[in-house]
Amino acid sequence: MPSTEQARELRDDLAFKTREMAKSQSTAENLDTERAKLARKLENVENIEVKVGKETEHLRAEISRMETDLITFSDLDKVSADMETTKDEMRRSKQRLVVRRDALRKMTQDLAARYEKMKGKLAEDETHTQLTNLEKKWQHHEKSNFVMREFIAAKHMEADYATVAEQVHATIKTYNRALRKGLK
Repeated sequence: MPSTEQARELRDDLAFKTREMAKSQSTAENLDTERAKLARKLENVENIEVKVGKETEHLRAEISRMETDLITFSDLDKVSADMETTKDEMRRSKQRLVVRRDALRKMTQDLAARYEKMKGKLAEDETHTQLTNLEKKWQHHEKSNFVMREFIAAKHMEADYATVAEQVHATIKTYNRALRKGLK
């Protein structure tokens, strides 16, 4: 058996080691928390790096396009000549379209005048007037026929007793069977 003093030293040693172990566990937990934070930060940095890479590619393409444009626009004489050529083409196209527009307007006016003249002649023609009146009468008769057909169909449906008669006969047969069974 250990002596009292050795036991006290052992207890003190145990308490010291217990405190040290608690500190170590706390430190390990803190390190795990810190590791998780750093992992999230690393993930964010990687996402930002991807975005920066895409943006860099986009900017390089823009720079390349701008450099091409600079080369194109640096030759002012060529740009001016191209603009003059385009303006001339546009003027010629405008002139052709104005001539065409005017021709179409004239043609439309001529056709409208012919239409009105023919319409006037047609209105004066007695045969046309009679045909128009006959056509209106015909339309009226067609409407009347339609209304009559609808009326006749409705009345026919009201007067159709065949389905009701069948139901009555079926009901009578059922009652007769029931009466015969009841009498037996």
